[in-house]
This record gives sequence, structure tokens and C-alpha cells, in this order.
Amino acid sequence: MTLIVNQTGNELVSQLLEYRKWAQVLKNFSDETFAEFAKVDPTTGRHRIHGTFTQLGTETGRWSSKDPNMQNQPKFTKPFFTPDPGKLIVQADYSSAEIALVAYLAGDESVAEPFHLKRLAARAVPFNTGGLTADSGADRWKLVASQMRAGGADLGRYADLDVDALAERLQAAHGVAADPHGSTALKMFGSAEGDNRKAAKGVNFGINYGQGPRALALGLTERGTITTPDVAKEHLEKHAKAHPGLAAYLQGRDEQIAQIANNPVACDWKATFELWNVHRDLTEVGRELTDLPYKPGPDDFADKIVELLDAGRDLRAFHLPEDGGDGDRDTLRAQFEELVAWAQRFDGAIVLQALTGEEQDAGVSRPTTPVGFASATVSGRLRYYQLPTTSILTSLATTLGTGKSGTMRAQLREQFAQEHGLTLSRPGRGSRLQPLSRDALKRRLADKDVLYQFVKFVLSSAPAEVQHKLLADAYRDVVMGHRNRFRNHGVQGGVGDIVEAAIADIADMLDEYPGAWLVCTVHDSIVAEVPEEFALEVADRMTVLMIDAFERFAPTVPSSVDADICWTYDERDALSDAELAELRGKQQPKPAATFDPASVPIAA
Repeated sequence: MTLIVNQTGNELVSQLLEYRKWAQVLKNFSDETFAEFAKVDPTTGRHRIHGTFTQLGTETGRWSSKDPNMQNQPKFTKPFFTPDPGKLIVQADYSSAEIALVAYLAGDESVAEPFHLKRLAARAVPFNTGGLTADSGADRWKLVASQMRAGGADLGRYADLDVDALAERLQAAHGVAADPHGSTALKMFGSAEGDNRKAAKGVNFGINYGQGPRALALGLTERGTITTPDVAKEHLEKHAKAHPGLAAYLQGRDEQIAQIANNPVACDWKATFELWNVHRDLTEVGRELTDLPYKPGPDDFADKIVELLDAGRDLRAFHLPEDGGDGDRDTLRAQFEELVAWAQRFDGAIVLQALTGEEQDAGVSRPTTPVGFASATVSGRLRYYQLPTTSILTSLATTLGTGKSGTMRAQLREQFAQEHGLTLSRPGRGSRLQPLSRDALKRRLADKDVLYQFVKFVLSSAPAEVQHKLLADAYRDVVMGHRNRFRNHGVQGGVGDIVEAAIADIADMLDEYPGAWLVCTVHDSIVAEVPEEFALEVADRMTVLMIDAFERFAPTVPSSVDADICWTYDERDALSDAELAELRGKQQPKPAATFDPASVPIAA
């Protein structure tokens, strides 16, 4: 729909898109939403909105927010979030943090160069009294270069350049070469004019997520730069030539995941599917235990399982003896408890490694080690990837269910479809039935119980060696399904770690200012509410702390931070130059004595 609007300006589609936008807003923000979340500030009696932030739970390590989600506010609501009277909002944001970090990870100087130039431009400010630009003459930049060298300015990687070469870099630092996307456009196309910078920006961000030609073309087109997959493919090839170190780094990440996929560990598929069945039952039984005042344990589940089985409930993994003997039931109930305790060791139904010889010798009856692999960020934080059994079943189903007409798999597919009242094929030529597409088959087998039964029905008819190959193929398919997340984890997860480190430093710093506190973090930005007499000083210190946090983990690539002082949560409400000049007259130093933040109650 968006593509149609971009290309034709179709009024009907435009109205549908507008409806979709507001329908989503109303879904997330009903009339009662903010009244429900408003709380009374004990220091002022005013009603305030506070999002609840969670530091754990996201793959990237970034914080998440709810009640309300302050990280997902539409632009039109942001101006309504205002600080207390006499306070301002300080928003500090990393500039192109992911690109700077991947430049460090890849050791690619061509990607890092714009960030070094930007730092050089910042250090030239005290010497650039004439306000020179990239269009100023080379001789005037030589004078600035001489003054910087004579004044002992920190020139970083350019310290060994002669005056002429340094002047060249200073001039470049005030032009498009200091912009990561403009610099890439210059390398890809020889110019950053027109749509070239937009295309370079699309590749710069998309490449870390494993975007191929089709996804890149769609993304660029939706953002107004009409691009075909063939053109997008050329963009990707040019980007790889422009930044060979980055291309090699990303290829290395892809090769790592391929190595994992092509060298599977020994799996215990029988135990894996047993775990699947137990978790299916535990989900059903858990609905019967919601009234307990505590989290149910294995004994609670075992008691309820026996009760439900007595009442005739069909549980896939649990059965009572037909003779109803009390002694047998006591033993069986203990076995149920043991089985539940085993299943609850895992986060869900996942693929399990086979027991080692040592474990078998020790009498271990069931596997306890999930199949998985890890990726580490620059801080050393690990992200573990496991293989959900549902994903294995889905992969198997799309292989088993797409057999051509006349094959054994096609006959089994149609037999299963007839027995379960499903349509798992489409009419072909004559009376022959053709398999559905993979996506269509997934939709028809969306019910997990039906999915499991289908795979079990078809797979059980195959010889053991065929079963082994199909399971190995599914294993490889599911591991490769993690490819893009694995490729990107070091970058996005690393920036998440850096932002968290900066948050910790900034929180400590804000404790020095009465009435100042953190209110939000979104992606690569940190937001604080600060009394206006401290706003400029806090903005400067936030900038320094964020730069220091980045260079702590990526010491060879400088970062840059943009800090705005705003009237509201909306960055478009930043103070004007005149308002900032007026604010400077109100500034006061932080209290000389150490301020105890506990002495000022924070809003409930």
C-alpha cells in the first residue's frame, strides 16, 4: 500500500493508510490509558505519567518500557509530556552509533574515517574563528591547521600529517566526508547528491541486519527512493567494494552461523519431542492452577494431572494405569512429578542434546542440555540461541508437505488432510493435485497440535535413514533462521551495552543535582528532567559521559553525541538560540556539598 501511494498518490490508499495509523494509535492509547497510569507526585501534588522500564528481557540488551510505553510514543503525543514547572528536558543521543561500533568491530578504516573527521572538526572549533566551511579556500584552512598544531590541539590520528595534509582533512571534516552516509555515498557513487546519500544510508543500516536486494529495494522505495531489486543488488555490491573490511566482517559472521548449521551436535529427538508433549500438557494444566497464591511446582502439577486424568482429560504425555491400582498410581504420580520437574528446567519446548557417555554411566535418564550457541557483545554479554521444537516441526512440515503429486509424501499428505478435514493442496492440471506454497502450508498447519500430528504421521512412514536426514535438514534450516539476528547481535547488542553503561554513569551524575532524574531511554538516546538552572551543565556532562562510555568499549573509533534542551518530550520543542542565551543567565553551579537524592522523594 505504501508503495502505491509513493508512486501514484492514490487518494483511497492514502486514506486507508491514515486510517491504519490512527487505528493503531487508538489501540495502544485508549481514552483511559493515561488516566490509568497517572500517579500523584508526593512533592507537588501534581499528576504525573511514568513509564515502567525493564532492564532485562530484550535480545539487544536495551531497556523496554510499558504502562505506558514511553519508547513508542507517536510524535503528536510527545508535546503533551512536559516536565515540572521550572524544569527542562535534556535529550542526549548518539549519532550513528551502530555504524561507529561496526567500524570498530570490523576494523574498517573506511567506515571509521567520518567519525574521526567529525571529532577533528569539533576540536577545530576554537581555532576556526572565521567560521570556515568546506567551500573555504585551502590557504585559509592551512592557517587553522598551523594554529591547531601550534596550540597543542589533540589531532588524534592526524597528528603526523604535515600542514598541507592536515588542512585537507580539516576542510573535509566540514563537508560531506564527515557524514557516515555521505562518505559512503562518495565511495559508492562518487557523489552524495540526489538520492545517492539516501541509498547509502539504506545500505549502511540494512547491511548489519542481513538485508538482501529485495528487502533493501522495498525499504528504499517505501522511504521515497524508488529502487528495483536489481538496482539494490548493485548497491550492495558497491557497498562491499567501498568498505571491504566491513564486508569481510559480516561474511565472517555468516560463515560462523553456517559452520554451526552444517555441523550439528548429536540430538536426542525422542526426548525433544517428549519435552514438546509435556510442555503442551503443562500449558493446559497450568490454566487450572491460576488461582494458586504462589507459583505452582512439580507436585502441584502432578496432583492436578492425576485429577484431570481421573476426570477423563486427554493429556498427551501423561496416562493412568487402566487397572486403577492405588500402589501403581502412587508410583505413577511420583513419575509425573519427576517428569514435570525435568520439563520445567527449560524455558520451553526446545531441541535437546543427546546424553554423553559419562552421563549415561552416571545413570542420567533424560537429557538436560539444550542445543544452542552463543554470540558475545563488546562487553562480553552473551546471547544464547536455542532451537525451538516448533521451528523444527515447521521446517519438517514444509518439506514433508510439499511433495509433488504421485509421490509417497503427497499420498500421505492427502490422507492426513482427508482424515483431519484439511485442504493441504491445490488443483493442478487435469485431476492432479499440486502442493501448496511453503507459506500457505504454514498457515494451514498453524495449530501446533495439528502441525505435530502431521509431521509425526508423515515422518513415521519414512525409513530411519530418511528420518535422520530430514531432521538434520530441519536442524540446519532452524539454525540458519538465526542468521540475521546472529549477524547483527554484536552491533545492536553492543550499542545496547554502551547505552546501559552511559545510563549508569549519568544516573550517578544526576544525583549531584537536586530535582534532576532520568525519565526515559529510547534506542541510543537518554532523556533526563532537569531544573533549568542546571540544564546546560547537565547537557554538557551527559554528552561527555556518553562519549566516554562509547570509547570504553570501542576505543579506536570516536563517537559523537547530540544533546538538546527541550520544553517537552518532543525534540522539535528544543530551545532556540535566543532561549538558550537567556537560559545561560539563569545557570547556577551544582550544590557544593554532596546532595543526598534520598532527601527528595521522586514521584510515585
